[in-house]
Amino acid sequence: MTDSPPLGNVSWKGVGDYGEEYAERIHKFIDKIDIKALESYASSLRGNQPCNISTEFSVGNFNLVRKIQFHDGVEWIVRLLMPPLPVAGQLVETVSPKAREKRLLSMQSELATMEFVRQNTDIPIPKIYAYELNEQNAVGCPFFMMEYFHGNTAEEVSQSYPGNQEGIPEPFREKFWRQITGSGPYDSAAEFYADYPLALGNSLAEREGPVDGQGEVIQAFRSLAASFPPPAARAECGSAEDFGLANYDLNPNNILVDQEFNVLAVIDWDSVVSVPDAVLYRFPYLMGVRCAVPGVVSTERLELKREALSQQFAEVVEAWGKEQLEKEFRGVSKRRMYLFTKSGFFSKEAVAFRSLIAVRQGQDWVNEEWIQGLAWLSDRNEEQVARFYLE
Repeated sequence: MTDSPPLGNVSWKGVGDYGEEYAERIHKFIDKIDIKALESYASSLRGNQPCNISTEFSVGNFNLVRKIQFHDGVEWIVRLLMPPLPVAGQLVETVSPKAREKRLLSMQSELATMEFVRQNTDIPIPKIYAYELNEQNAVGCPFFMMEYFHGNTAEEVSQSYPGNQEGIPEPFREKFWRQITGSGPYDSAAEFYADYPLALGNSLAEREGPVDGQGEVIQAFRSLAASFPPPAARAECGSAEDFGLANYDLNPNNILVDQEFNVLAVIDWDSVVSVPDAVLYRFPYLMGVRCAVPGVVSTERLELKREALSQQFAEVVEAWGKEQLEKEFRGVSKRRMYLFTKSGFFSKEAVAFRSLIAVRQGQDWVNEEWIQGLAWLSDRNEEQVARFYLE
């Protein structure tokens, strides 16, 4: 391991540490924020306890985070919602009413999701102390005030290890995977598969404009999904139809860890969707784990390594699930567990849904791969699909 990165807000940066394109957006946003109003708001929540807002910050695509240091030693963070990302290199000066409504709904959804997950799982989530969703407030933007964790993202800690790290360093890989394992108002999977792809297609077109192959992937998935087992058939096979929450932005940038990769908190919950159980079988994003596009056999060493890790990940998750089920039987755990299996990660339904994750990348060559992959899937049964991935 190289020198350990400084933990927590010590590793945060100033505007000068960012490239010109990002710096301009950050500069304009920071100038807009009324720090005194922010400090006054935070202070009022704790009986007028004085506090200071850090000058250093952490920034992502959508939020800028600063630390709130109270004079009695208590530490919070404030997550400030930034303006939309630049369009064609131009900063967005004003937000349309439609975009503003969408941003509001996204924040409301994230708050509700975080509270639901907190009450129904053991996933570590920052406490929300206060929030302001109105764009027109004294601070100058919507914000959340949240619990502070003294850690770094898993990506930052991974980069402190020698070698060209992709994902989590091998000594900590299984430990980390086990920690991140866990589990819309639709009445059936059939209804979800008919509606969700169309909503996704409309969202992508609105956000980025049409990309070659995008519509074809979505249509190919919908056609294939029509062949998935109906509710009655699922029940006969002992697999009652159910739904769970999937966080499709669960990646090393959104997971805070210490130097030993103990997970401190999952910090981003705005990409959560209610999905059929089969779709819960997802591989962690940007962690060096990749499931092959169906029917595509790679000979590249890096791709083969990623695909091998996908099988290892599936094995770890299955083993973890069996341990949790045993705890449930012994009365140690009171939570109802969904038992993942290795084979479930490579079912026809789970594999097919990954096409809708891939299409969000907005790359025509990725779409072309999945058009062919979905065609391959449509001509194979479950046994043939399992054989392709597991033999």
